[in-house]
Amino acid sequence: MGVVQDVTGLPANDAGQRLADSGFRVAYAEGEGNEAAIGSVLRQEPEGDTNMPLGRLVTLTVNSPPDLTVPRIEDLSLERAKVNLTESGFRLGQVTEIDGTPTQTPEGRIISQDHQRASPPSAVRA
Repeated sequence: MGVVQDVTGLPANDAGQRLADSGFRVAYAEGEGNEAAIGSVLRQEPEGDTNMPLGRLVTLTVNSPPDLTVPRIEDLSLERAKVNLTESGFRLGQVTEIDGTPTQTPEGRIISQDHQRASPPSAVRA
């Protein structure tokens, strides 16, 4: 018999390793948690501090929110871009002003955006 450690809140890899080192098998399931760090354990089954035979399975539900689509803000005004991004859970990041004459873009309009895949609140450069 062994005691299952409470590993909720830990990064999934660390949590799994701790349980494996204690003699338990580990399985992972995906879940979503608003306040938890991505990749951290949201819950476990059985719960921590449970006595059970060594070699039994402990399932860890890991925070793995879905990928997000960043709204297209090209050709929008800066103010409209801020609104669109905020409504989608993002924020406007670094803005670089350039001459839009070569692209025939009216002054004050966004001609390109750059973002990396991330979870909100993430910044989008324009």
